[in-house]
Amino acid sequence: MRADNYFAVVPEWVIDHAEIGDGAFRLYAVLRRYADKGGKAWPSIGTLSDRLNKGERQVRRLMRELEDAGAVRVHPRYEDGRQSSNIYMVVSHQTQVTGEGGADVTPTPGTDVTQNQSQENQSQSTREDSRDRLFEAVAQVWMGGYDAEKITRSERGRINTALTELRRIGATPETVISRGRVWVKRWPETPASPQALVRNWNALTSRADAHQHEWTMTDEDGKITYTCECGERKVIET
Repeated sequence: MRADNYFAVVPEWVIDHAEIGDGAFRLYAVLRRYADKGGKAWPSIGTLSDRLNKGERQVRRLMRELEDAGAVRVHPRYEDGRQSSNIYMVVSHQTQVTGEGGADVTPTPGTDVTQNQSQENQSQSTREDSRDRLFEAVAQVWMGGYDAEKITRSERGRINTALTELRRIGATPETVISRGRVWVKRWPETPASPQALVRNWNALTSRADAHQHEWTMTDEDGKITYTCECGERKVIET
């Protein structure tokens, strides 16, 4: 049984955002209904699909639309090394997210935001956002670094879209940088875009990351010795 007087408060900057369509707007409102005081929500994709009367693939597409617009941040949750679900951080204040994970509040034109309120919102956003080193690593591999003043909204959106998949597979900033180095060695003339990095992720595994334990066998003096390329040895009496 659902009460009829429940409602979700949607910030004006989300209402006016040119890149948030009607479907994504409804999804944002539903996420706000599930969010706690800190903005965290964790409904399943199935639940969101039922609430919106849309297919799960369409819900995921709408979620990416909200991510690209900076209205939602998706953080995978893991149990026993496997992804179990997602935590959705529903963003209340319009921000410009840096590679550091910090945020500069950008009030929507026409709204009356005092300097003190702006500083308070900036402080709150900075506390909520941890430094996004994975974002920074992808930007480093693709563009050679990250400049919050020069990066375009489209570029930020492409990185954020790739981060969803990279977080799902448990990528770390170190593995991103490592695979970026492999990319440069193989295709030095082609920039490693975020999507290309994801598509070629396993193919870019370096020898250090994908040690397959290649053994060499020698048979002498009644003993079979297996020597691994990493130096490990196993001796079997015959």
